[in-house]
Amino acid sequence: MDLATQLERLGTLRDSGALSEQEYQEAKRKLLLQDSPQDDVPVASPVPRDDLFGFTEPTYCMLMHLSQLLVFLGGFGVVVPIVIWAIGKDKSPTVKRHGNRMMNWIISSAIYAIGAGVLCFVFIGIPLLIAVMILMVAFPVIAALKANSGQDWKYPLAIRFLPDA
Repeated sequence: MDLATQLERLGTLRDSGALSEQEYQEAKRKLLLQDSPQDDVPVASPVPRDDLFGFTEPTYCMLMHLSQLLVFLGGFGVVVPIVIWAIGKDKSPTVKRHGNRMMNWIISSAIYAIGAGVLCFVFIGIPLLIAVMILMVAFPVIAALKANSGQDWKYPLAIRFLPDA
């Protein structure tokens, strides 16, 4: 199948809603790169792999989000994500954006957990605390999956303490 036909099919998929604009642009870019001579293809990413300890930006952001799950092994779920974010935020605007959103969620979930803990004295806090715990697992996993695929995702229910960078 020639390039024009493939681009036309991509356009049809985008117009029908099967592909988002971002997915369309990425697929189009890949098609055009396949059709061009390999000498013209830039191989450098915006942030060299060495700057993020050998990880690509999506992988680094994914690991940063997933490190929040260490909260269930003690205080590491707060310390490790903060350290990963602090180390990478100056090296990449993508890492900074993901880290700021993650930090907003960590602070917000702590506030929600404390509030639910206080409400446990009147028993309404027990289901709220369970809900917060479920979200403390679900949201980092969703954010990690989105980050690994190169997408931005804002944590729902997160209070905005830090800007989106």
